[in-house]
Amino acid sequence: FEAVNTAGSISVGNFIDNIVITETVAGDCTEVTNKMFYPNEFTAATLAFEDLWPYSGDYDFNDLVINYNIKTILNAENNVIQVDYNYVVESIGAGFINGFAIELEGVLPSAISSVTGSNLTEGIISNNANGTEKAQPNAVIVFFDNALLNEGISNTISIVFANPISTAALGTAPFNPFLIINKNRLKEIHLPNKPNTYYPTTSSIEVGPTVKDSDGDFKTPQGLPWAMNINGKYKAPKENITVTNAYNFFANWATSGGTAYPDWYQDKRGYRNNANLKN
Repeated sequence: FEAVNTAGSISVGNFIDNIVITETVAGDCTEVTNKMFYPNEFTAATLAFEDLWPYSGDYDFNDLVINYNIKTILNAENNVIQVDYNYVVESIGAGFINGFAIELEGVLPSAISSVTGSNLTEGIISNNANGTEKAQPNAVIVFFDNALLNEGISNTISIVFANPISTAALGTAPFNPFLIINKNRLKEIHLPNKPNTYYPTTSSIEVGPTVKDSDGDFKTPQGLPWAMNINGKYKAPKENITVTNAYNFFANWATSGGTAYPDWYQDKRGYRNNANLKN
């Protein structure tokens, strides 16, 4: 689930929010391109992760915070020819060296012509020639494998398709984003109820009295997540300040499955404890 901006209509994650049509060759419809944006052309969304899954840890939800906007380019038949994932790493509160990637569920790696913009420095990722990760049944694109080297840097991952695909085949933004924990390629953190990629299926879920996610759905039995997609700007809590002490209605939102207080992150009266948030 995601936190949404309730000003106007409620977004449910569909990235066809704003379309710009450009005729690149006058009078030639075959050269028409359409652009779709998520969340829209002029604003950004946020992905935030708590990296101590399956344990609650300090639950300050500042271990990796990514501000992003997705531009999808379509041809004259409204099929996808390219996806540009524009992002900035806004916050790193982790002691781990974490990575970040997305999976395009149902899209074969061979459907991708090229991926540009990845920053891989730690020797833990093996890619195909087209820039997708090796040995994956779906296309997996690793943006970086060391968040510390990417903080505050604006970057774009450009995914070019070998042949146009439908928007239905591409899936819904932000697709299946995930955190790679501390250079361990067998440990991923996903949005609630989203699947692991191929690699972690070979490792079992940890067990013990302090484990908070024994079934691997990336949320506690009460519904508290380790990753969240916010359709707007999110200010991360200060180190060791739990997200529930920074945002008064976070728990209401999370335990309701995203239906209560979908605007919990906004700077409204009584919603935030600004002294507990990073500048």
